[in-house]
Amino acid sequence: MSKKPTNVMFVGGGRRNTLAKMFKDRGCNVFSYEIDNTAPIRTEAKIIEGDIFASKNFISNLTQSIKQHTIDLVIPLQDEAVPLCSGIKGAVCSPYYSAMRCGDKLLFETFMLNNFAELYPKAKQGEKLIKKPRFGFGARGIIVGASLDDLSDDYVFQSYKTGKEYTVDAYFDKNSKMVGCSPRERLRVADGEVVDSVTVNLPMLEQNTKVVGESLELIGPICMQFIVENEKPHLFEVNARFGGGSTLSIYAGLDMINMIKEEYVENTKLNPSNYIAEHNIFLKRVFQDTYCKGIE
Repeated sequence: MSKKPTNVMFVGGGRRNTLAKMFKDRGCNVFSYEIDNTAPIRTEAKIIEGDIFASKNFISNLTQSIKQHTIDLVIPLQDEAVPLCSGIKGAVCSPYYSAMRCGDKLLFETFMLNNFAELYPKAKQGEKLIKKPRFGFGARGIIVGASLDDLSDDYVFQSYKTGKEYTVDAYFDKNSKMVGCSPRERLRVADGEVVDSVTVNLPMLEQNTKVVGESLELIGPICMQFIVENEKPHLFEVNARFGGGSTLSIYAGLDMINMIKEEYVENTKLNPSNYIAEHNIFLKRVFQDTYCKGIE
């Protein structure tokens, strides 16, 4: 690994304190581009105040901040941030068209039905359905028990599935080839974010992640959301970024931070055998308060 500290800019770091600490432990200086300086990430990263994603000045201001702080790597951590950052030098993320296919649930549905219909929980009349905002994230705005009579371009509808929920964290190299992945069961979730999780051995999900991810031409860290019902996997969505619980997979051996440093800083070819996650490793999240003086 490089001895020179690597300057990393999170975009929308928010509450990703553990991820920031992991980057710091691996020889990085961490900055985080936020809309204000009260974000909890402030305890682990230097906050750079900037514009909201929808601002017409977002790209130019972010680019200026990158130059000002001599940033080596840019890590978008919000779905909206990925396509915006995709054209920025030093960004570790999927290309624009891939990011949009993941971030826009209607585009994702079309992609899945055209390529992997057997994996997608297509909504059917008469079944229990889930209604999701087209550009939603986490669990915000989701309605369980919706009807196809409520069709709208602002929402997508999926068949409601019961079973165990899994996230698969994965890393795809610059050529969109999967280097490694780590399935983990979502044991407890709050507001769409995993609280308790455990890494598991599920080759079926690993193979599906590889095939779908390479077809989407993903790059960098990503996560896929599955429900396995009666041994059949259903892929609900793909996030073209680090998942909220990806720190568990990193801890277990799928060290995507070192992958990023090897590929983007050292310019070396990744060896998948160096990045195999151990199974049966648990994540138990605790809640920690942070305090700061508000903006006057």
